[in-house]
Amino acid sequence: MGRLGWTTLFAMMPATLYAGTDNHDPGYIARISLSVVKIHAYSAQGKTALGSGVMVGPSEVATNCHVTRNADSIAVRKGGIWLTVQSQRANTDRDLCLLNVPAAAATPAAPLRSVNDLALGQTVYSVGFPGGAGSMFANGKVHGLHNFDGAKVIETTTGFNLGASGGALFDEDGHLLGLTTFRARGSRDSHFYAIPSDWVDDLRRQPPEAVAPLDSASKPFWAETRMRQPYFLQATPLESEGDWNGLRQVAEQWSRDDPRDADAWYFLARAHAKLNRPDEAVPAFQRAVFLNPEFGRAWLELGLLYARLGRTDDVERVRVSLLSLDQDLEQELVGALGGI
Repeated sequence: MGRLGWTTLFAMMPATLYAGTDNHDPGYIARISLSVVKIHAYSAQGKTALGSGVMVGPSEVATNCHVTRNADSIAVRKGGIWLTVQSQRANTDRDLCLLNVPAAAATPAAPLRSVNDLALGQTVYSVGFPGGAGSMFANGKVHGLHNFDGAKVIETTTGFNLGASGGALFDEDGHLLGLTTFRARGSRDSHFYAIPSDWVDDLRRQPPEAVAPLDSASKPFWAETRMRQPYFLQATPLESEGDWNGLRQVAEQWSRDDPRDADAWYFLARAHAKLNRPDEAVPAFQRAVFLNPEFGRAWLELGLLYARLGRTDDVERVRVSLLSLDQDLEQELVGALGGI
């Protein structure tokens, strides 16, 4: 799970109760929480799905379609006030729905920020309603930025639980980066992902429809079978499971299909390194950091590999690069050198 930004006491309280003056104190949390709402999606069978949503425009709430997909009616709750959703726009493949809530016109909307200028290692903050309880705040870092469908899916160390789907992921200035949407399936580690705010404007161009159950045959990209998922979601569980041959096969195909994707070369390098193929691993890591010079994890793994190969001058060059990118990763490299 992501690291809580404040004490356990603060984390268990509604975020809107915080007060303060900047983005590192409770006042920041109170400000970003103003646009986050709770979603209640009611089906004709009497079932209720709970989730989160974010005001992204006048009377407009963004949430995940997997929260509302079976709903015949939807209500938005802010504090003790219940508001009815009048219509919706849906892109079930991207798992993004926009709900029209006319009575919420006065609720502040979160300003949107494109993920295209995000950097790995950047601090991010999430607000949502896990378990249908009060709003919860957590902070973490951008762990990955994965090219998909014209934008970048955000991988973050900011954890979230059931009920936080459709919640908000903010930057340090309170801009909405995306919606907290899913955790990687089939992985032993925790990998948390947010769909990008860039997709909101695309969906706005689609005509609204009446609230009704969505196409049950259409799945979100992350819920597809493994072979139909984006490459980054195929690779993550293979890395977690230590299936290095499987990872190599996926990454080889990925790097052929999209040779300018730094992630493809990183995963290929990881597989080669674990399969004790340094002659293939080194150039793959080098390709990853050439394509994305801010790819801290790739720099770290390259430095560790250089150390195992006794290339001390190259290790130092990597350390200097990491020092300007991510001091935590630089310290991780320095700490690991004693055990190599």
